[in-house]
This record gives sequence, structure tokens and C-alpha cells, in this order.
Amino acid sequence: MAWYHRLSNVLRPGRLQRDLERELSFHVTERMEELQESGLDRAEAARMARLQFGNFTGQVERTRDMDINARGWNRWSEI
Repeated sequence: MAWYHRLSNVLRPGRLQRDLERELSFHVTERMEELQESGLDRAEAARMARLQFGNFTGQVERTRDMDINARGWNRWSEI
């Protein structure tokens, strides 16, 4: 079924972007909650989570590129 996911990503490229953003947002939120549990207030925990996570857009782009390369889509660019 991997071919189906590849075709889906080609036909609906925005879906992959949204899925990655949702997944990475989940991780930032999880970290923020961990920081709150350790005693930071909500605003400081959110700030620290974003700082520790790094550039959100850059992370999305790197993850998307890794996903594309792992699935072999870099071969298509060579044709």
C-alpha cells in the first residue's frame, strides 16, 4: 500500500504539509506540558518548548525532505 500513500502525497501535497505540522505541534505541546508539570507557568513553558524545539518551519521542511527521500521520491527529480 506504500504506492497509494506516495500517489496521495503527489496528488495532494498540502496534506503531507498539514500532517507534518500537526505532528510537530503535538510534540511541542507535549514538551510544554512536561515543563508545566515541572513547575513553569504556561507562558514560560510554551516559550521554553518552542526554544528547545527550534525553528518550527525548518523542522517541518527537514522532516518532509526526510520523508520524501525515505520513500524514494528523490529518484523522480533525477529523471
